[in-house]
Amino acid sequence: MILRNGVSFLWYGIKNKKIKLLPFIINFLILLVAIRNINVILQERSIIVLLILLFINVFWQIIGTFSDVFRYFQHVGLDENRVKIDFEKINISEKEKELGFENVIAVENGAFVSKDLNTYLQTANEPGCCIENIKSKHVQDYIDRNFQTTFLFIKCRLQNANAGRKNFYNQKKLCLAKDIEPGAPIVFSKGCYYNTHATNKTYFSFLYDNDGQEIFSPLYRDYGDNIPSISASVMSDEIGISTIGITTDGYIVVLRQNIKANASPGLLVPTGSGSADWSDYTSGGFFQTIIAATNRELYEEVGKPKSFNAQSIAKTKIIGFFRWINMGGKPEFLSISKLNIGLNQIVPNKDEQMPMIISKYIGDQKSKKIDYETLHHFLEEIKANDKCSFPLYINILILQEYYRQHRGDFEFFLFE
Repeated sequence: MILRNGVSFLWYGIKNKKIKLLPFIINFLILLVAIRNINVILQERSIIVLLILLFINVFWQIIGTFSDVFRYFQHVGLDENRVKIDFEKINISEKEKELGFENVIAVENGAFVSKDLNTYLQTANEPGCCIENIKSKHVQDYIDRNFQTTFLFIKCRLQNANAGRKNFYNQKKLCLAKDIEPGAPIVFSKGCYYNTHATNKTYFSFLYDNDGQEIFSPLYRDYGDNIPSISASVMSDEIGISTIGITTDGYIVVLRQNIKANASPGLLVPTGSGSADWSDYTSGGFFQTIIAATNRELYEEVGKPKSFNAQSIAKTKIIGFFRWINMGGKPEFLSISKLNIGLNQIVPNKDEQMPMIISKYIGDQKSKKIDYETLHHFLEEIKANDKCSFPLYINILILQEYYRQHRGDFEFFLFE
């Protein structure tokens, strides 16, 4: 785990040109050739001094590369803290006000939510999607300009992950490149896990160095309480996904993360939650892409039951969207899933969840009826639980709004 984290971190430095790999390879090859042909070189007495100087230069540059790698990995004393957010002062962009977004606040977390957009996602035909590189270039330009600072946040989190023996390796991620507008294709971009930490996940963070000095995210310095729209942002905007699952035998299910999980440790979470990988992208459509990512996470977190795969584990419907303020407005898609397995077939993934399953019987496949009173009380209990994660809280809010407004559609989805 620590080795994989380290290799991933090293490769991130090479890709960001902070460790120059090509000159090292060239110089190393020159050194090997020189050593292999040392007898021939010694016979050419007229150029021996020149060759010795070349040998020393090559060797010195190789040592310099190793020194750069050492400094790159050298432990630094950094403590990370979070800015105390006054959610009442967080400003929504003019673009998102036009799209109907409002602030939703729950204890220490906040979100931008649009009921109009959620209704559109629940009822719209496939809007189509595409990949655009402009956003990812803006993100990379921001990271290049501020690498000395953003690198420290990533390094601090790597050190903490290694100390806790947690995974912290870079992965290719699917990101949102532009605001979602009804009737227009959804635009995605390519990103990576470390870029998410360098942008969205550090927006409201600051570090203390060994001298007690505060190091703030450049994004917070530039934008403060005015979180920009997706289209105007230089943040990676990696797509988060979560879904609440209902089993074939009529149980609604939530899980609890173990304390070593990278996200929401120790908290109640949706049946499936995580983020969209680059490999989840499907050129065939936006809904297909988000549902593929959601079902993949769901399949992994209910224990990869035999005879099923990420495509067959459930039927999933997107019901909403929000931007997580605490994560710099990180985009999150919310769903419900009709699982194709019963409650007793769920075995929570021990790498991420505790073995406990929190469930409630709410519906009968034969009568095709939902006990909405039982469902309501169960969801209200989960929302009121101090262990309820924010993605689960918002997912419940939007699920409640969905079945209040579209009860017939909800029942049809579960019982067709």
